This record gives sequence, structure tokens and C-alpha cells, in this order.
Amino acid sequence: MSNKDGLSVTRQADRLAMASRLEQLLTRCGAGFERHAGGVYPGPKCIRFSIEAARGLCVGVSFDGDSWQPNTYVLSWHMKLGSTDELNEVTFGGSVNSFHRQKATYVAHGFADLCQQLEQGLSLATEGEGISGAKRSDRSLTGVFSFEHEFPFTPAVRNGLRGFLMRGRNVKA
Repeated sequence: MSNKDGLSVTRQADRLAMASRLEQLLTRCGAGFERHAGGVYPGPKCIRFSIEAARGLCVGVSFDGDSWQPNTYVLSWHMKLGSTDELNEVTFGGSVNSFHRQKATYVAHGFADLCQQLEQGLSLATEGEGISGAKRSDRSLTGVFSFEHEFPFTPAVRNGLRGFLMRGRNVKA
């Protein structure tokens, strides 16, 4: 697929320009983000953004100069750990996980497509159209899975796991 915008992650100047434009987009959309560049993580030729939008919707974006598929971006949208909200597959689009509906994947080809898909996903989160309250009643305190329904552990093991998962949180296990 051709790169219509002419920017490429394989060129350092382009990576810096794309990172700057992405920061502007995220600020305009009201999303929080962290930018990591160089070093061991995310790598010497990589700029990585960890993005959090409204209602706990998260996604990561990497401009990796060593990518095996340059200018192809896999957007792995997911709800923040502990959230009971779900992605609405009708309005959110992408490939929404049909079991828990808390993850969706979309592949963007080129920087322009990346920006368009990010802006669409972030606006759906802000407007509340792409996210709905959880419909499942069997979620545990972690919001990730229910011990009782998905794992046949003994009560002692179940309580130990619950304590381990809740460690460091202000929630009683």
C-alpha cells in the first residue's frame, strides 16, 4: 500500500515530524499521553506514545525506524485494567473482541490513515458513542474476569489470587 503523505518511519526527520503532529492531534482531542524515545525501551530508532482517552480507552502508537513493516501501524485499542466498560462494535469499528468487548484492533496504512483512525477512536470515546457500560454481571473486582465462572480453583487458591491481583490497589479483596 502506498504512503500518500510521503512521511516514513525509516527517516529520523520524518519520525520527529510525525511525533510532533501526533502530539498536536492528541492535545486537540483532549487525550492524555506519554512519549518515550530512544534508549533500550522503546529502542534507538523508535518514538512510542502511550495514549489514554476518555473513559479509560487506551492505545499505543510506535514510530519504529527498524520496523519490518514500516508505515503500517497496528492500533490495539483496549479499556484500562479494572474498567467494566465495553467497546461498542457497531460504532467503534475495527475488530472488537467478541468475548469481553474490551479490546479492538485496527491496522492503519500510512501516517494520514493513522491520524484519521486515532481521531475517530478518540472522538468516539469522548462523545461516549464507542463505549458503553458493561452488560455482563459476572465481572470480578478486577474487572478482567470472574474467578467463580472462569476458573475452577479451590476457595483458598481463589482468595490468594484475588489478594495478589488487588495488591497495591485501594480496594479490599
